[in-house]
Amino acid sequence: MWPALSAKARLSLSQLSPPLARPVNAADWDKLPDEVAPAVRQGEQLIEKGQHARALAPLEEARKLAPQSPRILRALGRAYAGLRNAEKAKQFLEQSAAAAPDSVCVQHLLGQCAVHDNDADQALRHFRTALLCSDAVGENPDTAQAVFLLAGLLKQQGYLKAAAEAFANLGDLLYAHGRAYAQRPLLAVLATHPERALLAEGKLLLELGETARAAVVLERAYRRNKTDDDAGLLAVQALVAKGDFDRAESILMEMLQERQLRPVIVRAALALCDARNDPAVPLRLLRAQLAGEETSWAFVAAMAEAAAQRGAGEQAAKMLSRHLVGSPADRAAAAQLARLYARMGDVAAAVKGLAGLLADEEAEFARVKDELARLARTGLKAEFIEGLAAEAEKADAELRPAILCVAGMLAAQSDQPALAVKLLREALKADAKFWPAYEALEEVHVAAGDFDAVDALIRELVAAAGESYFRFYLVGKSQLDRGQVAAAAESLEQARTRKARHLPTLLLLGRAHLLRGNFREAERLLLAAFAVDRRSAAAVRQLQDLYAVTHRPAQARMFIERFLRDDPKSIPGRIMLGRHYHLTYQADLAWKTVRELLAEAPDDVEVRLLELEVEMPALPAGAPIPADQAEALMKKARHVLSLDGRNERAGMLYAALLANQGRHAEAAKALEPFHSRHPRDDRIAEAYFKALLKAQMRQQALRRIQEVADMKSLPAAMRQVVLDCLLEMKEFDKAEAYAQKWLDDPTDESRPEVRWSRTLEVYKQAKHYDKALALLDKWIAASSRAELLPLLRREKVRLFAQAKRYDDAIDYVKKWRLQDAGSEAPKIALISALREAKAYERALPVLDEFIGEGGDDNLLEVFRGAKLECYAELGRFDELMRFAKAWIAQEPDSARPGRAAVAELVTHKQYEKALEIATQALERVERSDPSAKGWAEDLEQARALVVQILLAAERKKEALERAEAAVKAAPKDAAALRLLAGVLAAMEKEAEYVAMLEKIYQLDPGNDSVNNDLGYSWADRGINLEQAESMIRKALAQRPDEIAFRDSLGWVLYKQGKFREAGTVFQGVTDAEEQELHPIILDHAGDTYWRLGMKEMAFRLWARAVALAEKGEHKGREARNVLKNTPRKIADGKKGKPPNVAPLGKGLSEPPGL
Repeated sequence: MWPALSAKARLSLSQLSPPLARPVNAADWDKLPDEVAPAVRQGEQLIEKGQHARALAPLEEARKLAPQSPRILRALGRAYAGLRNAEKAKQFLEQSAAAAPDSVCVQHLLGQCAVHDNDADQALRHFRTALLCSDAVGENPDTAQAVFLLAGLLKQQGYLKAAAEAFANLGDLLYAHGRAYAQRPLLAVLATHPERALLAEGKLLLELGETARAAVVLERAYRRNKTDDDAGLLAVQALVAKGDFDRAESILMEMLQERQLRPVIVRAALALCDARNDPAVPLRLLRAQLAGEETSWAFVAAMAEAAAQRGAGEQAAKMLSRHLVGSPADRAAAAQLARLYARMGDVAAAVKGLAGLLADEEAEFARVKDELARLARTGLKAEFIEGLAAEAEKADAELRPAILCVAGMLAAQSDQPALAVKLLREALKADAKFWPAYEALEEVHVAAGDFDAVDALIRELVAAAGESYFRFYLVGKSQLDRGQVAAAAESLEQARTRKARHLPTLLLLGRAHLLRGNFREAERLLLAAFAVDRRSAAAVRQLQDLYAVTHRPAQARMFIERFLRDDPKSIPGRIMLGRHYHLTYQADLAWKTVRELLAEAPDDVEVRLLELEVEMPALPAGAPIPADQAEALMKKARHVLSLDGRNERAGMLYAALLANQGRHAEAAKALEPFHSRHPRDDRIAEAYFKALLKAQMRQQALRRIQEVADMKSLPAAMRQVVLDCLLEMKEFDKAEAYAQKWLDDPTDESRPEVRWSRTLEVYKQAKHYDKALALLDKWIAASSRAELLPLLRREKVRLFAQAKRYDDAIDYVKKWRLQDAGSEAPKIALISALREAKAYERALPVLDEFIGEGGDDNLLEVFRGAKLECYAELGRFDELMRFAKAWIAQEPDSARPGRAAVAELVTHKQYEKALEIATQALERVERSDPSAKGWAEDLEQARALVVQILLAAERKKEALERAEAAVKAAPKDAAALRLLAGVLAAMEKEAEYVAMLEKIYQLDPGNDSVNNDLGYSWADRGINLEQAESMIRKALAQRPDEIAFRDSLGWVLYKQGKFREAGTVFQGVTDAEEQELHPIILDHAGDTYWRLGMKEMAFRLWARAVALAEKGEHKGREARNVLKNTPRKIADGKKGKPPNVAPLGKGLSEPPGL
């Protein structure tokens, strides 16, 4: 069924409103005074040559003598349009059109100006008027340009039928006059490819459900250019929709001969197969493809699968078998044949096929392993696997090791490691240089955590492989499995120099660089892997991971789409696309993809995992999922585990759900088999150990942690998990012993700084400060990095202070100052350490000493501020006041001493004392010379300080009186009015506040705060939106990093319905530190993302808004509104009800469905 269309979608061009009349020029509109005629003609000629900037000088001179001439104004408008100055172009063209509107050029340029102003209705009127002009003839490129722009805008605005008619008209113009348009940049491509207008028309006819007409138009487009991807695909889809299956199949047969159509031919063929549902169709297409000179692996796989789905798998298998007799090197066909055998239940034939594939090319190891994993999930018994080994004895010498290797890999996948080792050893006995058996055996030993066996295997390989690429590849792989990333990268690089296009090497090397944070090199290698094999799902998955880490979702999407272009029905490709939608918060598209995949592959493990991930709710960290929802999710996780009990992601998700519900013992039980299989995996180990601890299973946790701690060559991440858990358990002796063992391990390749700092943290948590200080001394002595020394010395000062060895800290700083004469770092370190340790009493004499030494004014200000803090924290407010007044007396012209004192006093609610200082400061300013430089600014700041204290003390009435008195004294003073506006805002007198801002704006239109505050207030009320946007942008130009200003811009764009632009603004805002954010900013962002269809992102932002508001740090109406309204938005959205998001501005209509 075609989707329901709006009424406007079915309007024809002639039915558009308002109806338009043909424009008429005034008489003699183009007549010029003799004195300007040469200059105007010169300007017009320059415009025709594209020299728009040079045309301005003669035209502007002419305008001085004939300022109302429509011809001059038109030429100026054209010149400015050529220079992309839309504002100036519009100004002159509108003046010209008032007297001379009958010009296709003028009208279509005015239409472009309207598009620039986001005024689609006005743009449509101008483009339509352009086609009514007397010079709108086919030979005129302006005519074609106006039709092209009109067609595109009609489509964008949802006028589908009118757009289709416009594209049809454009096609006629292009075929009749295309050569005349070739010099126009906008029309150049269409002039050489006029079938694109037919394609655009055909697509719109399909949307309109006019399949018969669409089929005719799209087949015409295909016949005119058989190499165009879209033309063939759309022609087939239209013919299928029309029901003309034979003609669709005929076109498909033609398309099979065109190599460049491979990206779309699978989609076209599948559309026909799905519509006809006749197994003969994919078989005919498969036969035709196999008979060709060159086969497409994606097409072969898709048609074989389509035939099997319709009960013709055996016939497809016979075709592939015959094909492989003549083309034994076609590994894609061999893999597909094995898959077909598995689908038909002939597991033995499938295994033999995979063995043949492995025998031909060891690089197919990953593909064979994936296929075997699917077979193993069917529940193969040891007898069957041992039977394969018996079959190997009957096979020829070339195939024997491959069959034994595949049997061993099946045993490993079926949780039969002893049998796996036995069979893989037999494979190596049959051929000591059968490399896949080494790789499979290495994986079995790694899974068992038996790295001694891995080392023995590597020595065996070195003897067999010599300097072969595979030796370095497998060494690198085993090093990566141990977490030795740097060493792995070196070994894999050696492998790459010996075999540059070995896909597994490129993938592992890319992963190694990704783990090291070397993203550029990782990308280069993964792109090389993709170039080697565009059908490698592993390459695309790793690129997706890379682009997720580097925040480049568009790049990830591009490669996923390239992968799907070759095989649009690919389950792995569509899973990656669904995951991309999920990661980019496009929940509707993610769910649509999941539903489609579930319909096709309900028992595919990765599909079920994607469903689970998409369904997981977006909640703040630690928030419990509602019990019924959690149980439903756990049921789905258990289903995935019933399909594949070894799936780590499913196990981790299941355990996380149990832990979320407080069922920690069950979570630990769920994780135990995964930890046993992968004891060196830090993610699994961390989750498992924490589940044991939360379940109060301390002894079991300690035993398991100790087992891991005793392992050799652990990666740094795993060692840190061990230390974190031991510290959490307060097993400080064990943590210290393990940290020392890590320090002393010569094989560990993690950066020394990581080991030193982690060990230091252990000593600090254990409060073994002597050991920590001794370690720091060693570190300082060993450090050769000059920039690191001050950091280490500062840490030593902190340790002395934490140990309450204040005298030692002071003595150490004295020595440090002697060693590093002239540096202020020692003094700063000491004061910071004493303040952090809350040793305020000890800090005071030190501060007196440092202040007495004099020196840098900024540093002295810091020390004096620190002294004020010490007095305040000790509750010695009288001494604070004496010191503050003394400091003020020393610097009578500076406001900084008073402000610093007031800040401490207000923090400690000493409002009267704060007012005393602030009032005295205000009086000093009022008594000083008003003509002095900066006096007005000083007065504004002093008044504001008094008012801020009164507001903090909840003495709002007095604050208002103060502000009103300031305004009464100077009613035209913008600073005084700003002070009053601030008080009105604090008192939540919204109408008076906005009125005051409007008054200030008239007096001080350039003030950044006023531009933002008034612009935001208007935006929030939905009025004066264009002016509000302009004002906010002006404010942002002065303070581009101001979070509140960026929120204002996002909000005013939202209120105008410019959701995509608003989303771009909020994307940068919501990543800010929490202390910079207000709950309403996150709420605004949530509303925006909901409007964009990114519902999961909206839920996350709304949840963050509520959590931030609940902290109580933000007061006022907006924070209260978040607490009142936002939880309801979340609840409604989760139930499928439309949440009550903010409305658009006044006079703007809501989009459909919202």
